Amino acid sequence: MELALHGAGAITATAPGPIDEQDQLRAVARATSDALSDAFTTEGVKVRVVSIQLLRSLTHKTVLVTLAASRGSDHRSLLGVSDATSDPVRAAARAVLNATNRFLAS
Repeated sequence: MELALHGAGAITATAPGPIDEQDQLRAVARATSDALSDAFTTEGVKVRVVSIQLLRSLTHKTVLVTLAASRGSDHRSLLGVSDATSDPVRAAARAVLNATNRFLAS
């Protein structure tokens, strides 16, 4: 996972994992959360994947991710969702970014 931040350049993180779809989603979500933690190290931000799930309905797929995030003494549970109908792996990364968006902006 490569995360590009305005003014900070690119942060890259990897997470090893098997090739099963659920494991791919977890590996991408973990790499995304690790990249965010690395990018915001100076602010004391830590982001960890608690769970990730691929939900299927009749016509759509959705990725749901739960994160544990902290900045100093501020600890929060965050929830992210992303449409996964066309690309579940990419949706895993978007779900992490969606979950952390407001937390990192505050």
